[in-house]
Amino acid sequence: GERAGCLVGFGSQCSIRPARFVVWLSRANRTFWAAEHAERLTVHLLRRDQHRLARLFGGETGDHADKFADVPWHPGPGGSPVLDEVPA
Repeated sequence: GERAGCLVGFGSQCSIRPARFVVWLSRANRTFWAAEHAERLTVHLLRRDQHRLARLFGGETGDHADKFADVPWHPGPGGSPVLDEVPA
């Protein structure tokens, strides 16, 4: 699948068992279109001091930049990118 990522403005836990979290993505965001066709998504919860990641995924557009090029990551379940700097 396509690798894409964005800073999400709205999210919420929606189930305890099974553990589920819902995010709202803007249709204007390239990540919306990648997520719409994905089998799995990875949600990263940033710490207050992770401003660099927030700027990268909130300010860059995936249309012109590979947001994952300078960020250590590894493939998670289904190949979804998991950022090494963000344990949750």
